[in-house]
Amino acid sequence: MDVESLAQLKKLAPFAVRAGIAETGRQRLLQHRNKLAFILITEDISDNSRDEAISDFPCPIYKALTMENIAELFGFKGTKMVGFRRNVLSSQIQRLLHDGIIVVEPLLETTLPEHPCVALFGAGETGLRHAEAWHSCGCRIASFLVKDESEIAVAQSALEKILGYAPKGYISPEEQLQESSPTIVDVCLPNEYHYEGCHFAIRHGCHVLCKTPYGDDPTLSPKEFRKRKDSLVNLAARRKRLLGLATHLDDAIKAFAQGKVFFPLEKENQ
Repeated sequence: MDVESLAQLKKLAPFAVRAGIAETGRQRLLQHRNKLAFILITEDISDNSRDEAISDFPCPIYKALTMENIAELFGFKGTKMVGFRRNVLSSQIQRLLHDGIIVVEPLLETTLPEHPCVALFGAGETGLRHAEAWHSCGCRIASFLVKDESEIAVAQSALEKILGYAPKGYISPEEQLQESSPTIVDVCLPNEYHYEGCHFAIRHGCHVLCKTPYGDDPTLSPKEFRKRKDSLVNLAARRKRLLGLATHLDDAIKAFAQGKVFFPLEKENQ
């Protein structure tokens, strides 16, 4: 941080403290993470703590100052992480820290198990086509998700014809991911549920493949679409999870089974 920015921060810090928008304590910050505008971590923080912050918090993270600076400016002694709630004052402080933002790049390649387990979100016509492609790559379909219990037997019968076995069906995604522990979730839900399905799967630690991960809603404005895209790509990057497009299906699934994104998300809709 340059001298001028630091001088301005010294003026704003007391107001931030009095307004109660600056918080510390990891557990408290985790409890309020969805209300935070950004996180400030110090330059003397450990690499492990920095990486944990990147993974745990969905908001922008800035690296600047020292633990002593934090104590002097905000009165927080012995801390290397401060969270700022959304506020006009927070926005002013955030602008002063812009040079210290930590940029997390999307993950385009990683090491997966030799035959990764896949969970299908959706087992309709699209889900069955995807299941066949995964099966041809040597992957095992661990489970599938449907809307209603009455659909489970029908989907199991159809999948058994393709796979030679019948995966377990679920109507609860939480239960599905907890019990089947997949490496990959393939989101084959109706388009309006793609964004929520991808977000859910990544939050629960899975790599995700989907045809339209940001959803396919023509009523979304360009700004809303970009916000969805940034949110999802940022989440995947922070959690170090692959987020791929099911474009050119067979090639996309073959690459994904090998731990590679066939068609980088950053190229989509640009």
